[in-house]
Amino acid sequence: MAPNLDTLPVETLSLVLGHFCLHCSKEHGYESPHGYFRCRQNGEEQQADQPSWYSRDYRHTLYSVCLVSKRLASVAQALLHYEFVPGYGDAWRSDQFSWDGRLESFLRTVAARKDLAELMKRIFEHPHLLRAVTEEEAQLTLDEVLGTAPAGPAAGNAQLLSEYLDAFDLLREPRVSFPGPQRHPGWKLVGVLLASAPNLERLSLQVEGTGCVPAAAFSALRGLSVSSAGAVLSQLKTLDFCPRSAWWVFHAKHHATGILEAAATGKSEGSSSLSTLNLHMCGGIGQVKLQGLGSVQALRITLGRLYNGDLSVLLNSCRGGSGLKSFYYEARSPRVWVGHVEGSCNCNAHSSSQFSSLPNQYIPTKTTLAHTFG
Repeated sequence: MAPNLDTLPVETLSLVLGHFCLHCSKEHGYESPHGYFRCRQNGEEQQADQPSWYSRDYRHTLYSVCLVSKRLASVAQALLHYEFVPGYGDAWRSDQFSWDGRLESFLRTVAARKDLAELMKRIFEHPHLLRAVTEEEAQLTLDEVLGTAPAGPAAGNAQLLSEYLDAFDLLREPRVSFPGPQRHPGWKLVGVLLASAPNLERLSLQVEGTGCVPAAAFSALRGLSVSSAGAVLSQLKTLDFCPRSAWWVFHAKHHATGILEAAATGKSEGSSSLSTLNLHMCGGIGQVKLQGLGSVQALRITLGRLYNGDLSVLLNSCRGGSGLKSFYYEARSPRVWVGHVEGSCNCNAHSSSQFSSLPNQYIPTKTTLAHTFG
Protein backbone atom coordinates (compact mmCIF):
# COMPACT_ATOMS: atom_id res chain seq x y z
CA MET A 1 0.00 0.00 0.00
CA ALA A 2 1.37 3.37 -0.98
CA PRO A 3 2.32 5.54 2.03
CA ASN A 4 0.05 8.44 2.89
CA LEU A 5 -0.32 10.93 5.72
CA ASP A 6 -2.61 8.63 7.67
CA THR A 7 0.09 5.95 7.86
CA LEU A 8 2.85 8.21 9.15
CA PRO A 9 3.75 8.08 12.86
CA VAL A 10 2.29 10.81 15.05
CA GLU A 11 5.80 12.13 15.76
CA THR A 12 6.43 12.60 12.04
CA LEU A 13 3.09 14.28 11.49
CA SER A 14 3.84 16.65 14.36
CA LEU A 15 7.17 17.60 12.79
CA VAL A 16 5.55 18.25 9.42
CA LEU A 17 2.63 20.26 10.77
CA GLY A 18 4.94 22.03 13.20
CA HIS A 19 6.08 24.22 10.31
CA PHE A 20 2.68 25.89 10.54
CA CYS A 21 2.92 26.39 14.30
CA LEU A 22 4.65 29.49 15.67
CA HIS A 23 5.37 27.72 18.96
CA CYS A 24 7.18 24.88 17.15
CA SER A 25 8.99 26.99 14.54
CA LYS A 26 10.14 29.62 17.06
CA GLU A 27 10.14 32.19 14.25
CA HIS A 28 9.48 35.93 14.44
CA GLY A 29 11.22 36.41 17.77
CA TYR A 30 8.96 33.91 19.52
CA GLU A 31 11.42 33.36 22.36
CA SER A 32 12.79 36.92 22.41
CA PRO A 33 11.70 39.50 25.00
CA HIS A 34 10.01 41.68 22.37
CA GLY A 35 8.67 39.40 19.63
CA TYR A 36 5.10 39.63 20.88
CA PHE A 37 4.81 43.36 20.12
CA ARG A 38 7.24 43.82 17.21
CA CYS A 39 6.81 43.26 13.48
CA ARG A 40 8.10 40.16 11.70
CA GLN A 41 11.79 39.31 11.59
CA ASN A 42 11.99 40.30 7.92
CA GLY A 43 10.94 43.83 8.90
CA GLU A 44 7.69 43.67 6.93
CA GLU A 45 4.92 45.48 8.77
CA GLN A 46 1.33 44.33 9.01
CA GLN A 47 -0.90 46.36 6.71
CA ALA A 48 -4.40 47.20 7.90
CA ASP A 49 -6.03 46.14 4.61
CA GLN A 50 -4.26 42.76 4.58
CA PRO A 51 -5.12 39.54 6.45
CA SER A 52 -3.38 38.92 9.76
CA TRP A 53 -0.03 37.34 8.94
CA TYR A 54 -0.14 35.28 12.14
CA SER A 55 -3.54 33.78 11.31
CA ARG A 56 -2.65 33.26 7.66
CA ASP A 57 0.75 31.64 8.20
CA TYR A 58 0.28 29.81 11.49
CA ARG A 59 -3.40 29.03 12.07
CA HIS A 60 -5.45 28.61 8.90
CA THR A 61 -3.50 25.59 7.60
CA LEU A 62 -3.88 23.78 10.89
CA TYR A 63 -7.60 24.60 10.98
CA SER A 64 -7.95 23.10 7.50
CA VAL A 65 -6.03 19.97 8.46
CA CYS A 66 -8.52 19.36 11.26
CA LEU A 67 -11.17 18.77 8.57
CA VAL A 68 -9.19 16.11 6.69
CA SER A 69 -9.37 13.20 9.12
CA LYS A 70 -9.76 12.46 12.81
CA ARG A 71 -6.13 11.31 13.07
CA LEU A 72 -4.75 14.48 11.52
CA ALA A 73 -7.20 16.54 13.54
CA SER A 74 -5.82 15.17 16.83
CA VAL A 75 -2.29 16.24 15.84
CA ALA A 76 -3.35 19.66 14.51
CA GLN A 77 -5.52 20.38 17.57
CA ALA A 78 -2.57 19.76 19.85
CA LEU A 79 -0.47 22.27 17.89
CA LEU A 80 -3.30 24.82 17.84
CA HIS A 81 -3.53 24.75 21.62
CA TYR A 82 0.18 25.10 22.48
CA GLU A 83 -0.48 28.84 22.50
CA PHE A 84 -3.22 31.43 22.56
CA VAL A 85 -1.64 34.54 21.03
CA PRO A 86 -4.13 36.24 18.67
CA GLY A 87 -2.70 39.46 17.25
CA TYR A 88 0.88 38.35 17.96
CA GLY A 89 3.58 40.82 16.95
CA ASP A 90 1.93 43.55 14.89
CA ALA A 91 -0.69 41.19 13.41
CA TRP A 92 -3.32 42.96 15.53
CA ARG A 93 -3.13 45.89 13.10
CA SER A 94 -5.09 43.93 10.49
CA ASP A 95 -8.64 45.26 10.03
CA GLN A 96 -9.59 41.97 8.40
CA PHE A 97 -9.04 40.03 11.63
CA SER A 98 -12.13 39.67 13.80
CA TRP A 99 -11.70 39.57 17.58
CA ASP A 100 -15.30 38.67 18.26
CA GLY A 101 -15.70 35.41 20.13
CA ARG A 102 -11.98 34.54 20.14
CA LEU A 103 -11.52 34.46 23.90
CA GLU A 104 -14.93 32.95 24.62
CA SER A 105 -14.60 30.04 22.18
CA PHE A 106 -11.04 29.22 23.21
CA LEU A 107 -12.00 29.20 26.88
CA ARG A 108 -14.96 26.92 26.21
CA THR A 109 -12.68 24.48 24.40
CA VAL A 110 -9.92 24.21 27.00
CA ALA A 111 -12.44 24.07 29.85
CA ALA A 112 -14.10 21.06 28.24
CA ARG A 113 -10.88 19.44 26.96
CA LYS A 114 -8.45 19.01 29.83
CA ASP A 115 -5.98 17.27 27.50
CA LEU A 116 -5.73 20.40 25.34
CA ALA A 117 -5.59 22.73 28.36
CA GLU A 118 -2.56 20.86 29.68
CA LEU A 119 -0.71 21.48 26.40
CA MET A 120 -1.03 25.27 26.63
CA LYS A 121 2.38 26.87 27.18
CA ARG A 122 1.85 30.52 26.25
CA ILE A 123 -0.83 33.22 26.34
CA PHE A 124 -0.65 36.70 24.84
CA GLU A 125 -3.40 39.14 25.82
CA HIS A 126 -4.01 42.17 23.62
CA PRO A 127 -6.47 44.94 24.63
CA HIS A 128 -8.52 44.28 21.48
CA LEU A 129 -9.21 40.80 22.85
CA LEU A 130 -10.77 42.29 25.98
CA ARG A 131 -12.72 44.99 24.17
CA ALA A 132 -14.46 42.38 22.03
CA VAL A 133 -16.05 40.74 25.09
CA THR A 134 -19.42 42.09 26.18
CA GLU A 135 -20.81 41.70 29.68
CA GLU A 136 -23.59 39.47 28.37
CA GLU A 137 -21.26 37.19 26.40
CA ALA A 138 -18.85 36.96 29.33
CA GLN A 139 -21.64 35.85 31.65
CA LEU A 140 -22.94 33.27 29.18
CA THR A 141 -19.45 31.85 28.77
CA LEU A 142 -18.82 31.73 32.51
CA ASP A 143 -22.15 30.02 33.15
CA GLU A 144 -21.28 27.38 30.58
CA VAL A 145 -17.66 26.87 31.61
CA LEU A 146 -18.14 26.86 35.37
CA GLY A 147 -21.45 25.04 35.29
CA THR A 148 -20.92 22.23 32.82
CA ALA A 149 -17.19 21.48 32.52
CA PRO A 150 -16.44 18.53 34.83
CA ALA A 151 -12.68 18.66 34.23
CA GLY A 152 -12.40 22.42 34.06
CA PRO A 153 -11.24 24.94 36.65
CA ALA A 154 -14.53 24.77 38.55
CA ALA A 155 -13.72 21.41 40.11
CA GLY A 156 -13.01 22.04 43.79
CA ASN A 157 -12.48 25.77 43.21
CA ALA A 158 -16.02 27.11 42.85
CA GLN A 159 -15.81 29.34 45.94
CA LEU A 160 -12.43 30.86 45.05
CA LEU A 161 -13.50 31.48 41.46
CA SER A 162 -16.62 33.13 42.80
CA GLU A 163 -14.46 35.45 44.93
CA TYR A 164 -12.32 36.20 41.90
CA LEU A 165 -15.33 37.17 39.80
CA ASP A 166 -17.06 39.08 42.62
CA ALA A 167 -14.06 41.39 42.93
CA PHE A 168 -14.88 42.90 39.55
CA ASP A 169 -18.25 44.14 40.76
CA LEU A 170 -16.47 46.47 43.18
CA LEU A 171 -14.62 48.22 40.36
CA ARG A 172 -15.81 51.12 38.24
CA GLU A 173 -16.81 50.93 34.62
CA PRO A 174 -13.95 51.09 32.06
CA ARG A 175 -12.78 54.61 31.21
CA VAL A 176 -9.71 55.26 29.12
CA SER A 177 -8.83 58.38 31.11
CA PHE A 178 -8.65 56.55 34.44
CA PRO A 179 -5.42 54.55 34.90
CA GLY A 180 -6.46 52.39 37.85
CA PRO A 181 -8.19 48.98 38.03
CA GLN A 182 -11.51 48.94 36.24
CA ARG A 183 -14.26 46.42 35.69
CA HIS A 184 -13.82 44.78 32.34
CA PRO A 185 -15.74 41.59 31.45
CA GLY A 186 -12.84 40.32 29.35
CA TRP A 187 -10.62 40.06 32.42
CA LYS A 188 -13.11 37.72 34.05
CA LEU A 189 -12.54 35.27 31.23
CA VAL A 190 -8.76 35.78 31.23
CA GLY A 191 -8.58 34.79 34.90
CA VAL A 192 -10.60 31.63 34.31
CA LEU A 193 -8.40 30.86 31.28
CA LEU A 194 -5.29 31.12 33.47
CA ALA A 195 -6.96 28.79 35.95
CA SER A 196 -7.51 26.34 33.08
CA ALA A 197 -3.83 26.24 32.02
CA PRO A 198 -1.82 24.29 34.63
CA ASN A 199 1.36 24.16 32.51
CA LEU A 200 1.48 27.77 31.31
CA GLU A 201 5.12 28.88 30.98
CA ARG A 202 4.90 32.34 29.45
CA LEU A 203 2.38 35.13 29.78
CA SER A 204 2.65 38.30 27.66
CA LEU A 205 0.36 41.24 28.38
CA GLN A 206 -0.17 44.41 26.40
CA VAL A 207 -1.94 46.80 28.74
CA GLU A 208 -3.86 50.08 28.50
CA GLY A 209 -6.25 52.21 30.53
CA THR A 210 -9.13 49.80 30.05
CA GLY A 211 -7.04 46.66 30.40
CA CYS A 212 -6.00 46.77 34.03
CA VAL A 213 -5.58 43.71 36.22
CA PRO A 214 -7.59 44.07 39.45
CA ALA A 215 -5.33 43.06 42.30
CA ALA A 216 -8.21 42.07 44.58
CA ALA A 217 -9.48 39.60 42.01
CA PHE A 218 -6.10 37.98 41.45
CA SER A 219 -5.57 37.67 45.19
CA ALA A 220 -8.42 35.17 45.15
CA LEU A 221 -7.12 33.57 41.95
CA ARG A 222 -3.76 32.79 43.59
CA GLY A 223 -5.48 30.41 45.99
CA LEU A 224 -6.78 28.16 43.23
CA SER A 225 -5.31 24.69 42.82
CA VAL A 226 -5.54 23.89 39.12
CA SER A 227 -3.78 20.51 39.14
CA SER A 228 -1.19 18.45 40.92
CA ALA A 229 1.32 21.01 39.61
CA GLY A 230 0.08 23.58 42.10
CA ALA A 231 -1.66 26.94 42.02
CA VAL A 232 -2.49 29.25 39.12
CA LEU A 233 0.68 30.42 37.33
CA SER A 234 2.77 28.00 39.41
CA GLN A 235 4.69 26.87 36.29
CA LEU A 236 5.12 30.36 34.83
CA LYS A 237 8.72 31.05 33.80
CA THR A 238 8.47 34.28 31.78
CA LEU A 239 6.24 37.31 32.30
CA ASP A 240 6.11 40.19 29.77
CA PHE A 241 4.47 43.60 29.96
CA CYS A 242 4.25 46.41 27.43
CA PRO A 243 1.80 49.30 26.85
CA ARG A 244 -0.78 49.33 24.10
CA SER A 245 0.56 52.60 22.67
CA ALA A 246 4.12 53.55 21.81
CA TRP A 247 3.36 57.07 23.09
CA TRP A 248 2.80 56.36 26.77
CA VAL A 249 4.30 54.22 29.53
CA PHE A 250 2.45 51.87 31.84
CA HIS A 251 2.57 51.90 35.64
CA ALA A 252 2.99 48.56 37.41
CA LYS A 253 0.69 49.54 40.28
CA HIS A 254 -2.20 50.36 37.96
CA HIS A 255 -1.70 47.85 35.17
CA ALA A 256 0.28 44.88 36.44
CA THR A 257 0.00 44.50 40.21
CA GLY A 258 -2.41 41.54 40.30
CA ILE A 259 -0.52 39.44 37.77
CA LEU A 260 2.85 40.29 39.32
CA GLU A 261 1.69 39.25 42.77
CA ALA A 262 0.14 36.04 41.45
CA ALA A 263 3.29 35.12 39.51
CA ALA A 264 5.52 35.99 42.46
CA THR A 265 3.58 33.72 44.81
CA GLY A 266 4.00 30.64 42.64
CA LYS A 267 3.51 27.14 44.03
CA SER A 268 3.49 28.30 47.62
CA GLU A 269 4.24 31.42 49.65
CA GLY A 270 7.80 32.49 48.96
CA SER A 271 8.23 29.98 46.14
CA SER A 272 7.91 30.81 42.45
CA SER A 273 9.06 29.37 39.14
CA LEU A 274 9.22 32.83 37.53
CA SER A 275 12.75 33.31 36.19
CA THR A 276 12.40 36.09 33.59
CA LEU A 277 10.61 39.43 33.89
CA ASN A 278 10.47 41.72 30.84
CA LEU A 279 9.08 45.25 31.26
CA HIS A 280 8.85 47.39 28.13
CA MET A 281 8.12 51.10 28.62
CA CYS A 282 7.43 50.86 32.33
CA GLY A 283 7.00 54.28 33.95
CA GLY A 284 6.60 53.38 37.61
CA ILE A 285 6.34 50.65 40.23
CA GLY A 286 4.57 52.25 43.18
CA GLN A 287 3.54 50.28 46.25
CA VAL A 288 3.42 46.92 44.51
CA LYS A 289 4.07 43.85 46.67
CA LEU A 290 6.98 42.14 44.97
CA GLN A 291 8.44 40.09 47.80
CA GLY A 292 8.13 36.87 45.82
CA LEU A 293 10.37 37.86 42.89
CA GLY A 294 13.47 36.31 44.43
CA SER A 295 13.29 33.55 41.83
CA VAL A 296 13.81 36.02 38.96
CA GLN A 297 17.19 35.49 37.31
CA ALA A 298 16.79 37.83 34.33
CA LEU A 299 15.29 41.31 34.62
CA ARG A 300 14.98 43.32 31.42
CA ILE A 301 13.61 46.87 31.29
CA THR A 302 13.51 48.51 27.86
CA LEU A 303 12.61 52.15 27.13
CA GLY A 304 11.91 52.53 30.83
CA ARG A 305 11.08 55.70 32.73
CA LEU A 306 11.96 54.58 36.24
CA TYR A 307 13.60 56.80 38.82
CA ASN A 308 15.91 55.42 41.50
CA GLY A 309 13.18 54.63 44.05
CA ASP A 310 11.26 52.40 41.63
CA LEU A 311 14.40 50.72 40.37
CA SER A 312 15.41 50.02 43.94
CA VAL A 313 12.07 48.31 44.62
CA LEU A 314 12.54 46.03 41.64
CA LEU A 315 16.15 45.13 42.31
CA ASN A 316 15.63 44.52 46.02
CA SER A 317 12.67 42.26 45.21
CA CYS A 318 14.84 40.14 42.92
CA ARG A 319 17.71 39.65 45.38
CA GLY A 320 16.09 37.43 47.97
CA GLY A 321 16.08 34.05 46.24
CA SER A 322 18.40 32.16 43.93
CA GLY A 323 19.82 35.48 42.78
CA LEU A 324 19.53 37.84 39.86
CA LYS A 325 21.88 36.66 37.11
CA SER A 326 21.41 39.38 34.50
CA PHE A 327 19.95 42.87 34.41
CA TYR A 328 19.35 45.09 31.40
CA TYR A 329 18.07 48.65 31.59
CA GLU A 330 17.41 50.95 28.65
CA ALA A 331 16.12 54.44 29.41
CA ARG A 332 13.55 56.09 27.17
CA SER A 333 15.25 59.48 27.59
CA PRO A 334 17.96 60.96 29.89
CA ARG A 335 15.45 62.94 31.97
CA VAL A 336 11.69 62.50 32.19
CA TRP A 337 8.75 63.55 34.31
CA VAL A 338 6.98 60.90 36.39
CA GLY A 339 3.77 62.41 37.71
CA HIS A 340 4.81 65.67 39.39
CA VAL A 341 8.30 64.47 40.32
CA GLU A 342 11.22 64.91 38.00
CA GLY A 343 13.26 61.72 37.95
CA SER A 344 16.62 60.91 36.45
CA CYS A 345 16.82 58.10 33.93
CA ASN A 346 20.57 58.51 33.54
CA CYS A 347 22.00 55.02 33.89
CA ASN A 348 25.18 56.30 35.54
CA ALA A 349 23.00 57.66 38.35
CA HIS A 350 21.24 54.32 38.67
CA SER A 351 24.49 52.40 38.72
CA SER A 352 26.10 54.46 41.46
CA SER A 353 23.15 54.14 43.83
CA GLN A 354 21.98 50.62 43.06
CA PHE A 355 25.15 48.66 42.32
CA SER A 356 27.75 50.15 44.62
CA SER A 357 27.59 47.09 46.91
CA LEU A 358 27.72 44.52 44.11
CA PRO A 359 31.19 43.24 43.17
CA ASN A 360 30.40 42.69 39.50
CA GLN A 361 31.00 44.44 36.22
CA TYR A 362 28.46 46.56 34.35
CA ILE A 363 28.63 48.67 31.23
CA PRO A 364 26.95 52.07 31.78
CA THR A 365 26.16 54.33 28.86
CA LYS A 366 23.95 57.37 28.57
CA THR A 367 20.73 55.40 28.09
CA THR A 368 21.62 51.72 28.52
CA LEU A 369 22.94 49.64 31.38
CA ALA A 370 23.84 45.97 31.13
CA HIS A 371 24.80 44.10 34.29
CA THR A 372 25.74 40.46 34.74
CA PHE A 373 25.81 38.90 38.19
CA GLY A 374 27.83 35.95 39.39
